[in-house]
Amino acid sequence: MSYRVEYGPEAIAYIDNQIEWLRGQAISDETIASWLRQLLHFTEGLYIAPYRHATAEAESERLGKDIRKTHVGDYLIFYSIDEEQRRVAVVRIRHAAQQVNVGR
Repeated sequence: MSYRVEYGPEAIAYIDNQIEWLRGQAISDETIASWLRQLLHFTEGLYIAPYRHATAEAESERLGKDIRKTHVGDYLIFYSIDEEQRRVAVVRIRHAAQQVNVGR
């Protein structure tokens, strides 16, 4: 049985900010669109077997619930699974080189 994939406000804000940053770096619209397609294709694929990825201990502790993590390219994807609603919620996306602030 599959799950519905949703994006939380922090994940959406990160995507929007990353697109603006890429534009500011004079990255072509075609390259940005390709990056976004790859990211969304991967995260949308979480609707099948979302438990296959490891638990993100620090994020789980910070948010007080089980958070899973995976990556696509240089980006880490953090998400939760709501079994009752059959929903995967992408809660956070960040570049792998970005510093982690667990208390935030």
